[in-house]
Amino acid sequence: MTERTTPMLTSPGQSTSCWVRNGTGCSIRVHTSTDGVIYIINQLICLFGLAGNGIILWFLISNIRKKPFIIYIFNLAVADFAYLIFCLIVVCIFAAEYFGSYNFPRCTLMHTLYKAELFLYSTSIYFLTAISVERCLCAIFPIWYRSNCHNWSPLSVSAVLWSYAIVLSGVNFFSCFSWVNSACQNMTKVIIVVNLFIFTPCMLLSSLTLFIKVRYCLQQHYTGHIYIVILLTVLCFIIFAVPLSIQLFLRELSYCKLPKIFYLLASVNSSINPIIYFLVGSYREKGFKKPLHYILSRALNEERISGREREGGVYNTDTEVTMSQCQRAGLFSSA
Repeated sequence: MTERTTPMLTSPGQSTSCWVRNGTGCSIRVHTSTDGVIYIINQLICLFGLAGNGIILWFLISNIRKKPFIIYIFNLAVADFAYLIFCLIVVCIFAAEYFGSYNFPRCTLMHTLYKAELFLYSTSIYFLTAISVERCLCAIFPIWYRSNCHNWSPLSVSAVLWSYAIVLSGVNFFSCFSWVNSACQNMTKVIIVVNLFIFTPCMLLSSLTLFIKVRYCLQQHYTGHIYIVILLTVLCFIIFAVPLSIQLFLRELSYCKLPKIFYLLASVNSSINPIIYFLVGSYREKGFKKPLHYILSRALNEERISGREREGGVYNTDTEVTMSQCQRAGLFSSA
C-alpha cells in the first residue's frame, strides 16, 4: 500500500496521533492510498450534507414558532451543519497534503479543528438524546408530560445542552493549551465516556421504549411521521456514529491512531437526517410531485392520520379503534 508522509515537527517520546498535543511539536501524519480515496468520498459527503442540512435549517427557521418540539430538530441540524463544516476543512487539508504534497506544520490549528469536531459531534448526541427522551416521556406518561411540559420547554433544554457542551469542551480545549498534557487527555476521556456510557444508553433505551410503544399501539405503517423519523435517526446513529465513539474510547486507552473510515461514517451520520426527512415525508406519495415544504412538514408532523390516507381506505375498523386508544394514551399529542 502506498504511503505519503508529511514531515512535521515532533518531540521525543511523542504520540503518533495529532489529536494529542505535546510540548512544541506535532506528530508525523502518514497518508495511505486508501486514505486518499476516503478523503474524496468524505468531501462529497460533507458537501451533500451541508446542502441538505442547509435546506432543513431554511425550512425550520420559518416554522420553528409553530411547534416547540421543532426547536430540537433545528438545534440538531445546526450541530450537524457545523460539524460538517469543520470536517470538510480537515479533510481538505489532508487531501491537499496527500494529492499536492503540501506541508501543513500547524499542529495547533489541526488540534483546534479536532476539538471543534469533538464538541459538535458530542452536541449532536446530546440533542438526539433529548429528542428521544422527550418523545418517550410524551408517549409513556402523557398526563404527567402535559401537566409538566412547561418544565421541559425545548428552548430551555436546548440552552442547557448547548451550555453544557460549551463548558465541557471549553475546559477540554483550554486544558490542552494551558495545562499539562495529562489534564488534556483526562478531559477528553471524560467527554468520550459521558457520550458513550451516559447519553448513548439513554438515547437507545428511550428509543427502544418508544419503538415498543408505537408497535403496541399501532401497526407499523400507521404511526405519526415524527416517531418514524426519530427511530430511523437513532438507528442511523447506531450504525454510523457509535463506531466512532467506541474507537475514540479505545484510542484513549491505547493511544493508537484512529482509522479515517470512522470519521467518514460520522460524516454520513451528520448528512443522512435530511434524507430521512425527505423519504418519510414523501412516503406513499407518487413520483415525489409534492413541494419540498409539504414533504418536510409531513415528515416532522406529530399528527395522527392524514385525511387523504383515511379516505383511501387504508385503515380498517380495528385500526381506527387502536388509533383512538393511542390518541388517548398521548402517543400523538403535540408537545
